[in-house]
Amino acid sequence: MSQRRINRWAVVRPGPGSLQLCRQTDQGRLVAIPSRQLHSKRQSVPRFILSPMQRQRNRWLTGCVGNQRKPGEITQMGNVLLACLVRAVATRLFMKNCLRQAIELNASIALSCLSLAEEHAKVPMPGYTHLQRAVPSSVGLWMGDFAEAFTDNLAIARRTLDLIDSSPLGTAAGYGVNLPLNRDGVAAELGFDRIQVNPMYAQNSRGKFEIMVLQALLHAMQDVRRLAWDLSLFTTSEFDFVRLPNQYTTGSSIMPNKLNPDVVELLRGRAATIEAAIVEIQATISLPSGYQRDLQLTKAPLAYK
Repeated sequence: MSQRRINRWAVVRPGPGSLQLCRQTDQGRLVAIPSRQLHSKRQSVPRFILSPMQRQRNRWLTGCVGNQRKPGEITQMGNVLLACLVRAVATRLFMKNCLRQAIELNASIALSCLSLAEEHAKVPMPGYTHLQRAVPSSVGLWMGDFAEAFTDNLAIARRTLDLIDSSPLGTAAGYGVNLPLNRDGVAAELGFDRIQVNPMYAQNSRGKFEIMVLQALLHAMQDVRRLAWDLSLFTTSEFDFVRLPNQYTTGSSIMPNKLNPDVVELLRGRAATIEAAIVEIQATISLPSGYQRDLQLTKAPLAYK
């Protein structure tokens, strides 16, 4: 699918940000389109819907900008402006959703670890330093460590959510617009806590906010990696402290008697993908102030890593 086609669908589809954005720019004077026409069984948009919306938007843009430009130029300006803003706010909403999920998962893991710590509070186990037995310890102390760690990770995700919870809508290309936009009202309707006040920072924060979100996720994954390391060691015959359920282990092709902790090992490796995404975005946003096309490359590491 071409970039142009993706942009047109991003504008027309009534997804998060699109209808609110149209309401902001046109002050509610939109062509009434029944919601049943906006969705089909295949989630496609009928072609005839495009024309009324485009005509209405173009009339409004012509009235604001004037007739100095050709109609085709007005249409292209509207397409680009709306598509870029929808993508920007969709990315911000996506990051907020990721952080909310991270908060819930960290809370769940912390409670599970705390439950295990209480259940096995007096079960003895060695405490290790330099991978050598050092002092007497307990399973309760070991699991309590991870309960506190994931509680901290929950707090980090919550603070990151508060920090990025601002709407970039209404900042245009990074220098604002001379139109009476109701930015606060649209931000509230989209579920944002506030607006980004400086329009240049709405551009310069791109990539920066993505890194903040990934770093919040990485803190949790680093503790997942540490716990996975402990489990992979403690399930070996050399330690023999922990036994994993059979559904989390696999046998060997030539040694079927083995119970390899494959799931734990895969968990241990997943933190590396987030680390790589952070490095990729950091390298991408080594840029001067203002919008640069490079910034679109910050989406893939966030969404797919």
